[in-house]
Amino acid sequence: IEYTEKWAVGGIESYVLNIVKLIDREKFDVRIVAAQKESDFYDAELQKCGVQVESILDKPKDGPIGRVLTNMFCFERYLRRNPCDVIHLHISQGVVMRYAKTAKKLGIQRVISHCHNTDVGTGARFLKLTGHKIGKKMFDRYIDERIACSELAAQWLYTKKDIEKDKVKIYKCIIDVERFKYSKEDSIYMRNRYGLENRKICLNAGRLCCQKNQLFLLDIFNEMLKLDKDYILIVIGAGELEEQIHRKLSELQIESKVIMIKHTNEMEKYMSMADLFVLPSLFEGNPITGIEAQASGLPCYFSDKITKQAKVSDSTQFIQLSCSAGLWAKTILEQQNALAFDRTQCAESLKQNGYDQCVQIKELEKTYSL
Repeated sequence: IEYTEKWAVGGIESYVLNIVKLIDREKFDVRIVAAQKESDFYDAELQKCGVQVESILDKPKDGPIGRVLTNMFCFERYLRRNPCDVIHLHISQGVVMRYAKTAKKLGIQRVISHCHNTDVGTGARFLKLTGHKIGKKMFDRYIDERIACSELAAQWLYTKKDIEKDKVKIYKCIIDVERFKYSKEDSIYMRNRYGLENRKICLNAGRLCCQKNQLFLLDIFNEMLKLDKDYILIVIGAGELEEQIHRKLSELQIESKVIMIKHTNEMEKYMSMADLFVLPSLFEGNPITGIEAQASGLPCYFSDKITKQAKVSDSTQFIQLSCSAGLWAKTILEQQNALAFDRTQCAESLKQNGYDQCVQIKELEKTYSL
């Protein structure tokens, strides 16, 4: 079972989808289970693999305590009715490790925890942090295999003792490097499609939420326009910040310079079309979209709160989140003007750095094997 608290559109979902598409289905029978299903965006691809997302929660509860307790009850009820040999918990905070204890109690042979993040959101933050700290100490002993997407993620979820004893494995993102390889044909096609043949394109992709920091991104882009009016910003994603983003676009009077796209199955084409990728996140485990952007040869500008392991390409730069939007804009444009390299070679460079989906899935299959 691949388990996640929420099934929407994002990095965890992309990761799980790639597992389903690549894993040896003759050896492994895979199910995806989520407490809550919020999106059907991946359904068509999952159906091709003969898999669907099973939601265990009838009605979501308000408030973190009610939500956690309800999810725990539904999780145990589901596993009693649908036993499995191995469960892969895709989680981001310690309190969710409580699932490991339930799984062990019900006789599941191997419990795998996989940390995909490095912090909690802003809502009920004190309560979440308290639960996280208690949870990761209380339930760590029920975990058979500890995985994290980066060293920062490992430090966030697992104990110092586990890390020092090499009990935590760092698994790189599973991405289709060939799919995201730069295509001049796609770039020309997409620019013609949007009428942007002679424009410079800045790209951001991710859930519209506090973590991804798109409101600050708009400030950065507004400052970029003051220095170079030829830029267009494309933001791909959906989420709770959507209304605030549209209000800010209106306040800054840059609506005509920003293209908002909720979801797309053509992310690789947008990356080929773009000139640079900006991700000023407040925190990240190891952003899959950032790795995909580097496979496409995009110069990437990440906040310094993102793990340094996210840097694969020499054209990727970290900028301090504490810097002003104006300094971000100046830094980005100065580097852009100085860059000159062949984007078609970047995909091969990623493979040489271990981002080969065939290698990654074989490692995961070893972890699943009893």
